Amino acid sequence: MNNSIINIVYCTDSNYFEHVGVSITSIILNNKHNNIHFHIFLYDVSEEEKNKLQEISSSIFLYSIPLNELNKYPDIQNHKVTHINRSMYIRLSVPRLLPDYVDKFIYLDADILCFGDISSILNINIDSVVCAATADSLDANNMLQNKKRLSLASEKYFNSGFLYINTQNWKKFDTENKANQILLSPQNFNLLYPDQDALNIVLQNQVAYIDVKWNYLFTWMN
Repeated sequence: MNNSIINIVYCTDSNYFEHVGVSITSIILNNKHNNIHFHIFLYDVSEEEKNKLQEISSSIFLYSIPLNELNKYPDIQNHKVTHINRSMYIRLSVPRLLPDYVDKFIYLDADILCFGDISSILNINIDSVVCAATADSLDANNMLQNKKRLSLASEKYFNSGFLYINTQNWKKFDTENKANQILLSPQNFNLLYPDQDALNIVLQNQVAYIDVKWNYLFTWMN
Protein backbone atom coordinates (compact mmCIF):
# COMPACT_ATOMS: atom_id res chain seq x y z
CA MET A 1 0.00 0.00 0.00
CA ASN A 2 1.24 3.46 -0.87
CA ASN A 3 0.38 6.08 1.74
CA SER A 4 1.88 9.03 -0.14
CA ILE A 5 -0.80 11.17 -1.76
CA ILE A 6 -0.79 11.28 -5.54
CA ASN A 7 -2.52 14.47 -6.67
CA ILE A 8 -4.19 14.47 -10.08
CA VAL A 9 -5.70 17.51 -11.78
CA TYR A 10 -8.25 17.88 -14.58
CA CYS A 11 -9.65 21.05 -16.16
CA THR A 12 -13.03 20.82 -17.85
CA ASP A 13 -16.33 22.34 -18.86
CA SER A 14 -19.62 20.51 -19.32
CA ASN A 15 -18.58 19.23 -22.78
CA TYR A 16 -15.84 16.99 -21.36
CA PHE A 17 -17.28 16.43 -17.92
CA GLU A 18 -18.44 12.83 -18.41
CA HIS A 19 -15.07 11.91 -19.91
CA VAL A 20 -13.35 13.18 -16.76
CA GLY A 21 -15.63 10.84 -14.79
CA VAL A 22 -14.59 7.89 -16.95
CA SER A 23 -10.90 8.81 -16.66
CA ILE A 24 -11.09 9.08 -12.86
CA THR A 25 -12.90 5.75 -12.64
CA SER A 26 -10.22 4.04 -14.72
CA ILE A 27 -7.56 5.35 -12.33
CA ILE A 28 -9.45 4.27 -9.21
CA LEU A 29 -10.09 0.75 -10.53
CA ASN A 30 -6.37 0.25 -11.19
CA ASN A 31 -5.11 1.92 -8.01
CA LYS A 32 -7.23 0.59 -5.17
CA HIS A 33 -4.26 0.56 -2.76
CA ASN A 34 -3.01 4.04 -3.61
CA ASN A 35 -3.99 7.30 -1.93
CA ILE A 36 -5.12 9.51 -4.82
CA HIS A 37 -6.69 12.96 -4.59
CA PHE A 38 -8.46 14.36 -7.65
CA HIS A 39 -8.64 18.13 -8.14
CA ILE A 40 -11.13 19.17 -10.82
CA PHE A 41 -11.09 22.75 -12.12
CA LEU A 42 -14.34 23.48 -13.92
CA TYR A 43 -16.70 26.04 -15.35
CA ASP A 44 -20.12 25.92 -17.00
CA VAL A 45 -21.00 22.73 -15.10
CA SER A 46 -24.36 22.21 -13.39
CA GLU A 47 -24.77 21.34 -9.70
CA GLU A 48 -26.34 18.05 -10.78
CA GLU A 49 -23.26 17.13 -12.79
CA LYS A 50 -20.95 18.12 -9.92
CA ASN A 51 -22.89 15.93 -7.49
CA LYS A 52 -22.76 13.01 -9.88
CA LEU A 53 -18.98 13.29 -10.18
CA GLN A 54 -18.47 13.50 -6.42
CA GLU A 55 -20.42 10.27 -5.96
CA ILE A 56 -17.51 8.45 -7.63
CA SER A 57 -15.10 9.13 -4.77
CA SER A 58 -14.77 11.09 -1.54
CA SER A 59 -11.29 12.14 -2.74
CA ILE A 60 -12.62 14.40 -5.50
CA PHE A 61 -12.24 18.15 -4.87
CA LEU A 62 -13.98 20.65 -7.15
CA TYR A 63 -12.80 24.20 -7.91
CA SER A 64 -14.86 26.70 -9.87
CA ILE A 65 -12.82 28.68 -12.37
CA PRO A 66 -13.43 32.44 -12.02
CA LEU A 67 -14.61 33.86 -15.34
CA ASN A 68 -11.82 36.42 -15.40
CA GLU A 69 -9.35 33.51 -15.60
CA LEU A 70 -11.00 32.43 -18.84
CA ASN A 71 -11.97 35.72 -20.42
CA LYS A 72 -8.40 36.75 -21.11
CA TYR A 73 -8.19 33.96 -23.68
CA PRO A 74 -9.80 34.25 -27.10
CA ASP A 75 -12.33 31.70 -28.24
CA ILE A 76 -10.47 29.00 -30.10
CA GLN A 77 -11.02 29.00 -33.83
CA ASN A 78 -8.68 26.36 -35.13
CA HIS A 79 -10.09 24.41 -38.05
CA LYS A 80 -7.26 21.88 -37.98
CA VAL A 81 -7.83 20.87 -34.37
CA THR A 82 -11.51 20.63 -33.49
CA HIS A 83 -11.40 18.94 -30.08
CA ILE A 84 -9.88 21.78 -28.07
CA ASN A 85 -11.58 24.53 -26.11
CA ARG A 86 -10.75 27.22 -23.59
CA SER A 87 -10.65 24.88 -20.60
CA MET A 88 -7.24 23.68 -21.82
CA TYR A 89 -5.74 27.06 -20.90
CA ILE A 90 -6.64 26.58 -17.24
CA ARG A 91 -3.79 24.10 -16.81
CA LEU A 92 -1.44 27.09 -17.01
CA SER A 93 -2.92 28.65 -13.87
CA VAL A 94 -3.50 25.45 -11.86
CA PRO A 95 -0.21 25.67 -9.90
CA ARG A 96 -1.27 29.15 -8.74
CA LEU A 97 -4.84 28.10 -7.90
CA LEU A 98 -4.17 24.79 -6.11
CA PRO A 99 -3.96 24.59 -2.29
CA ASP A 100 -0.40 25.18 -1.03
CA TYR A 101 0.03 21.62 0.25
CA VAL A 102 0.05 20.25 -3.31
CA ASP A 103 3.76 20.38 -4.16
CA LYS A 104 3.60 18.00 -7.14
CA PHE A 105 0.70 16.82 -9.26
CA ILE A 106 -0.21 14.99 -12.44
CA TYR A 107 -2.19 17.05 -14.93
CA LEU A 108 -4.35 14.92 -17.25
CA ASP A 109 -6.52 15.70 -20.26
CA ALA A 110 -10.07 14.38 -20.01
CA ASP A 111 -9.56 11.77 -22.73
CA ILE A 112 -6.92 9.73 -20.89
CA LEU A 113 -7.60 6.21 -19.62
CA CYS A 114 -5.50 4.45 -17.00
CA PHE A 115 -4.55 0.78 -17.36
CA GLY A 116 -2.22 0.20 -14.41
CA ASP A 117 -0.76 1.14 -11.05
CA ILE A 118 0.56 4.71 -11.19
CA SER A 119 2.37 4.82 -7.82
CA SER A 120 5.80 4.64 -9.51
CA ILE A 121 5.24 8.27 -10.55
CA LEU A 122 6.44 9.11 -7.04
CA ASN A 123 9.87 7.70 -7.96
CA ILE A 124 10.31 10.19 -10.80
CA ASN A 125 12.50 13.07 -9.64
CA ILE A 126 11.28 16.48 -10.82
CA ASP A 127 13.05 18.57 -8.18
CA SER A 128 15.29 20.32 -10.72
CA VAL A 129 12.78 20.73 -13.57
CA VAL A 130 9.38 22.34 -14.03
CA CYS A 131 7.72 19.12 -15.14
CA ALA A 132 8.07 15.64 -16.61
CA ALA A 133 6.38 14.78 -19.89
CA THR A 134 6.51 12.30 -22.74
CA ALA A 135 7.45 12.76 -26.38
CA ASP A 136 4.55 13.68 -28.65
CA SER A 137 5.62 11.21 -31.31
CA LEU A 138 7.55 7.97 -31.75
CA ASP A 139 8.65 9.26 -35.17
CA ALA A 140 11.84 11.36 -35.16
CA ASN A 141 10.71 13.16 -38.33
CA ASN A 142 7.53 14.37 -36.61
CA MET A 143 9.60 15.69 -33.74
CA LEU A 144 11.88 17.47 -36.20
CA GLN A 145 8.91 19.10 -37.95
CA ASN A 146 7.66 20.53 -34.66
CA LYS A 147 11.16 21.70 -33.79
CA LYS A 148 11.36 23.58 -37.10
CA ARG A 149 7.81 24.91 -36.92
CA LEU A 150 8.38 26.47 -33.49
CA SER A 151 12.13 27.21 -33.89
CA LEU A 152 12.91 25.10 -30.83
CA ALA A 153 16.46 24.68 -29.59
CA SER A 154 15.43 21.35 -28.06
CA GLU A 155 15.35 18.24 -30.25
CA LYS A 156 12.21 17.06 -28.45
CA TYR A 157 8.58 18.12 -28.44
CA PHE A 158 6.26 16.91 -25.68
CA ASN A 159 2.55 16.16 -25.50
CA SER A 160 0.81 18.24 -22.84
CA GLY A 161 -2.07 15.80 -22.20
CA PHE A 162 -0.02 14.33 -19.35
CA LEU A 163 2.28 16.53 -17.29
CA TYR A 164 3.86 15.70 -13.92
CA ILE A 165 4.37 19.18 -12.50
CA ASN A 166 6.55 20.60 -9.73
CA THR A 167 4.23 23.32 -8.43
CA GLN A 168 6.87 25.64 -6.97
CA ASN A 169 9.22 25.34 -9.94
CA TRP A 170 6.35 26.10 -12.32
CA LYS A 171 5.63 29.31 -10.41
CA LYS A 172 9.29 30.25 -9.93
CA PHE A 173 9.94 29.88 -13.65
CA ASP A 174 6.90 32.14 -14.29
CA THR A 175 5.60 29.49 -16.68
CA GLU A 176 2.04 30.78 -16.76
CA ASN A 177 2.94 34.35 -17.72
CA LYS A 178 5.57 33.28 -20.24
CA ALA A 179 3.08 30.96 -21.96
CA ASN A 180 0.39 33.65 -21.91
CA GLN A 181 2.68 36.10 -23.65
CA ILE A 182 2.89 33.64 -26.52
CA LEU A 183 -0.79 32.66 -26.48
CA LEU A 184 -2.03 36.23 -26.43
CA SER A 185 0.14 37.26 -29.38
CA PRO A 186 -0.19 34.08 -31.50
CA GLN A 187 0.45 35.93 -34.78
CA ASN A 188 4.12 35.98 -33.76
CA PHE A 189 4.27 32.19 -33.58
CA ASN A 190 3.23 29.28 -35.77
CA LEU A 191 0.91 27.70 -33.19
CA LEU A 192 -0.97 24.60 -34.28
CA TYR A 193 -1.79 23.25 -30.80
CA PRO A 194 -1.98 26.51 -28.82
CA ASP A 195 -1.17 25.71 -25.19
CA GLN A 196 0.96 22.66 -26.03
CA ASP A 197 3.07 24.66 -28.48
CA ALA A 198 3.42 27.55 -26.04
CA LEU A 199 4.57 25.21 -23.26
CA ASN A 200 7.09 23.57 -25.58
CA ILE A 201 8.55 26.98 -26.42
CA VAL A 202 8.67 28.14 -22.79
CA LEU A 203 9.89 24.90 -21.16
CA GLN A 204 12.48 23.72 -23.69
CA ASN A 205 15.17 23.13 -21.07
CA GLN A 206 12.89 22.59 -18.10
CA VAL A 207 11.34 19.20 -18.94
CA ALA A 208 12.36 15.68 -17.92
CA TYR A 209 11.32 13.24 -20.65
CA ILE A 210 9.94 9.99 -19.23
CA ASP A 211 8.76 6.65 -20.61
CA VAL A 212 6.01 6.97 -23.22
CA LYS A 213 3.89 4.46 -21.28
CA TRP A 214 2.75 7.42 -19.16
CA ASN A 215 1.06 9.07 -22.13
CA TYR A 216 0.58 6.49 -24.85
CA LEU A 217 -1.37 8.04 -27.71
CA PHE A 218 -4.06 6.02 -29.50
CA THR A 219 -2.56 7.09 -32.82
CA TRP A 220 0.50 4.95 -32.02
CA MET A 221 -1.54 1.73 -32.03
CA ASN A 222 -2.06 -0.44 -35.07
